[in-house]
Amino acid sequence: MKKFLTALILLTSSYAWAYEITIEKMLDTDREGVFILQTSSTDFSQVKLDCVSFIHEILFYKQGSPIYDGRFVVDDDQCFDIYLYLTKNLPESNLCLIIDNDYTSLVFEQGACLPTKARSVNLD
Repeated sequence: MKKFLTALILLTSSYAWAYEITIEKMLDTDREGVFILQTSSTDFSQVKLDCVSFIHEILFYKQGSPIYDGRFVVDDDQCFDIYLYLTKNLPESNLCLIIDNDYTSLVFEQGACLPTKARSVNLD
């Protein structure tokens, strides 16, 4: 029984629950370097990419209010790379933003997300 439990923990340790957020377009704000990512998600009404504040971050909003534990901190280069990726790929199609439930891993994929609210994905 101990061997089975150890094997189960090892097999599932690299998996986490993740949210999928379809990003439809990126909108400018009144602040240079801050962008709103328009979503069709029911879990997150808005995603903000902030590349100018003291703490550069991707911040998630639910019903207009920020989710403060839903904060993904990035450095200058990462923020700029994300901005370039979005400006290059969003005009062509929607993007699927996959974020794990503890906000430590972030992935963009081409196309709209699957129609599920959350899924188990390998984040390694």
